[in-house]
Amino acid sequence: MEDEEPANEELMLLTVGERLQEARKAKQLSLEDISSSTRISSRHLQSLEENRFSDMPGRTYTIGFARAYAKVVGLPESEWLDPLREELDADQNKRQAFALPDSNIEESGKVPSAKTAWIIAAVGIFAVVLGYAAWRGTSGFTDLPELASAEDTAGDAGLLDGSDQEGGDDSTAGDEGSIGDDPANIGPDAPVIFTATEDRIWVKFYDANGDQLMQKEMKLGETYTVPADAEGPQLATARPDALSITVGGRVIEPLGTAERVIRDVPVDPLALLNRADSTEQ
Repeated sequence: MEDEEPANEELMLLTVGERLQEARKAKQLSLEDISSSTRISSRHLQSLEENRFSDMPGRTYTIGFARAYAKVVGLPESEWLDPLREELDADQNKRQAFALPDSNIEESGKVPSAKTAWIIAAVGIFAVVLGYAAWRGTSGFTDLPELASAEDTAGDAGLLDGSDQEGGDDSTAGDEGSIGDDPANIGPDAPVIFTATEDRIWVKFYDANGDQLMQKEMKLGETYTVPADAEGPQLATARPDALSITVGGRVIEPLGTAERVIRDVPVDPLALLNRADSTEQ
């Protein structure tokens, strides 16, 4: 047992990306080999190895990519899943601290005046009203959703099939519709599945004739499968950044990276796959 302690201590000093990289090199595999097996772009795999989480499409995808990578190189979840979550939390806290630095108001003695506070409040209210008016002017829908917060509350819940929530069985997440399924199975009839990575995400799915397929506020982890027989299915939402997508098990990057209104976006298998291929090139 004493001989194993130095190895365990050395393992603890490595980041998850470094552990994946060492496991890959031990199997004499290149990043291109991993990319070919998982259908994940090499640039995302390299970002994962180098812990550049800001270059990844989001927390949910980061964990999904790591799971696919680890399966190829034979790295058990006990050596990367919990450490990766901790690294993601630390990275998010670091970026939030950098974006909102301590103003040291008490130390500097510079307290905003009441007039300044009222001006800031008025500007904030005006921005909300203006944003709501812009939404009404561009959406064209009578059922206007209440926009969810932009704060990343998704964590790693709802990963692909919504099964990787806190307290759940991590070993089963991603088995159905997981990354790295046989690409030969991905075709024009492949299932298209949307998963809400945040709570209360308003969506509207409709076909090429404008007939509604589904409209609601999706809950965190809730999934929706686009009907295979829908003619020219399309999507409208104000939170494209909070919807993960899989086509025949292949993860597709979100249709947006921020809160913004999108309409008439084709969501049939071929349109999403063509978009993913053009994005990765």
